[in-house]
Amino acid sequence: MRREPYKVILVDDEPIILRSLKAAIPWQELNLSICGEARNGEQALQLVLEEAPHIVISDIRMPVIDGISLMKEVMARHPKLVFIFISGYGEFEYAREALRQGAFDYMLKPIDHEELTDMIERAVAKLDEERHARLENERLLHSVETLSMLAQERMFAELIEGNPRPLTRLTWLENSELEKDYFMAVAQLDQYSAMNRQWTADEKRLWFFAVRNILEEWSAQNGGLTVFPFHSGEWILLFPAKGVAEKRRLGEDIVHHIKTYTKLSCSVGLSCDGRGMEQLSDSYQSAARALYQRFRFGREGVYLDAEPDGSGGAIERSVVSGKLSGGAEARVETAGGQGGSAEWDRGGSGSRQGESAEDNRQPSIPYPKQLEEQMLDCIRALYIPGLRRRFDELKEELIRLEVTREIAERLILELVVILNRQMEHVHSSVQGTVESVMHRLQDSGTLEEMIEVVKSEIAGWMESAKEATAKEDCRSVVDKAKKYIAAHYHKDLGIDEVAESAGLSTSHFCTLFKQASGYTFLEYLTQCRIEKAKYILANTDVRVYQVAPLVGYQDPRYFTQVFKKLTGLTPSEYRESQTAV
Repeated sequence: MRREPYKVILVDDEPIILRSLKAAIPWQELNLSICGEARNGEQALQLVLEEAPHIVISDIRMPVIDGISLMKEVMARHPKLVFIFISGYGEFEYAREALRQGAFDYMLKPIDHEELTDMIERAVAKLDEERHARLENERLLHSVETLSMLAQERMFAELIEGNPRPLTRLTWLENSELEKDYFMAVAQLDQYSAMNRQWTADEKRLWFFAVRNILEEWSAQNGGLTVFPFHSGEWILLFPAKGVAEKRRLGEDIVHHIKTYTKLSCSVGLSCDGRGMEQLSDSYQSAARALYQRFRFGREGVYLDAEPDGSGGAIERSVVSGKLSGGAEARVETAGGQGGSAEWDRGGSGSRQGESAEDNRQPSIPYPKQLEEQMLDCIRALYIPGLRRRFDELKEELIRLEVTREIAERLILELVVILNRQMEHVHSSVQGTVESVMHRLQDSGTLEEMIEVVKSEIAGWMESAKEATAKEDCRSVVDKAKKYIAAHYHKDLGIDEVAESAGLSTSHFCTLFKQASGYTFLEYLTQCRIEKAKYILANTDVRVYQVAPLVGYQDPRYFTQVFKKLTGLTPSEYRESQTAV
């Protein structure tokens, strides 16, 4: 059954943009209805309160109330409202803040209407998915209000499989398994956010169904208490308490089975031991804390949250390496504490302008000023290997300091902006796009991937700058050769002589000259000589046969043949045509 159209509000202080949005987007085909337009944030706020739209497409910088303030105000009352922002090229910091505050997406002016249509289609898909989930939840709400979150997820899974009486299958709640020591494994798909954008709703259901089947069968064979999906791209498994070695083996086996049967990469976080229903939340936090180390150490890892000790505990990491089929090799590393709570500091006061009081209570880490200067030197010299090494050093430093993903992303993005400005200043012919780096950073699941994204993007800028510099040098060489030809065209001029004047080998000169001028050397020399001959014929009384040696031809008959081939006239006919004019 076709749903009612979702309502859309358009907000921009430029009437021409509002008109283009209304005309260029196929609203009816998308089953959308424009329920209002606003010229500023204040009008938009009133419209949202009156119309309760599903989607707001707004300029990020507006008079009265800007786009971000508008979004904060209305999403406090309508948290499911989808915001799409339109911003200018220099406003990516505002756009990034909007994404942090909950915006669905943004795009830069001038507006690409096809790209905006695709964005709106994704927003509609998100609303459809939320609508479907909301309807399902409403039908089930009266049955699950008294159950814990763990029981809710299990019941949802049973209903999806077609069991009409899920509670009859939840016998583990009534038994005593959780009154004995247990531990929790949280298996999470690597790169889930990127895959989630690529998958259709049907593909997503298919993959999740496959992963769940694999985990349920494997869990039953390995003494698991239960397995069920929790957050998107994440599954929870409970086991009776085991020793560290056995925990690690189970985690590696999970990674191995998911990789073998679905070709999907996942990592596993293993909790400290718990006991009783009331410790399920603590067990989840423990497993999630261990799994966080994936950001620093990489994908397809098994991470164990060790029992707390006097130093605050430790994270053990087992990485599935070598071939996944057969006996997987493992290596263990230890990293002190959960890590990642530090802020970075440029020196001086120890805090950055605009930080909250909570931020200022965090320990600061030194800003890598020396690395920044070395990176800038590499940009100026277009030295790509050196820049790559500096970013590898940055990665090792961030691992050592155990920074959070948020701080690492902020620091890396600031360096990208600084390097981009240097690139524009020194090599103005090449302009990299910081926005593309920002999007790719957000899709990166590990610190290593973030660093690789930045290295590849900036190396691309530098390669473009090198090519532009080479083209500029090529033009300079060819211009020098053209000047030499203009001064010596009347002589018996050969390509070797001109190449030598340009400081190049004959073969290299031939290639560069053709690329830059579009002519071979002989074609250009001939064109130059005939142009000089035309000038002499049109402006002097020099006899025709005397013109040939003046422009580099010793044989008047050959000169006449070449002249007619290029102009369609003999030299005499050309002079007569000019006299008649």
